[in-house]
Amino acid sequence: AQRDEARGLHQQAQALFTQPTVDARAAETLRQQMLAQHDTRSKRMLQAMLDVSRVLTPAQRQQIGERMNQRRSMMERHRGERDTLERPSR
Repeated sequence: AQRDEARGLHQQAQALFTQPTVDARAAETLRQQMLAQHDTRSKRMLQAMLDVSRVLTPAQRQQIGERMNQRRSMMERHRGERDTLERPSR
């Protein structure tokens, strides 16, 4: 449901910014809706992390931290590879 809502907001933004004249008031309203949605997701994520932290041992939380770092490194590597592929050759 949240992804569908986010997708809908992004589609609205695309439609808004491809009009011959961009409605600044509508753009600001859309921006506020996007921020509210992001804030809701962020609060849920924080609550989930706090809930998890209450049941895991410090060692288990350390393992999760290490996995998060590995995932971040992998994502950064993939982003770099994608950027290299998308960059026009000269």
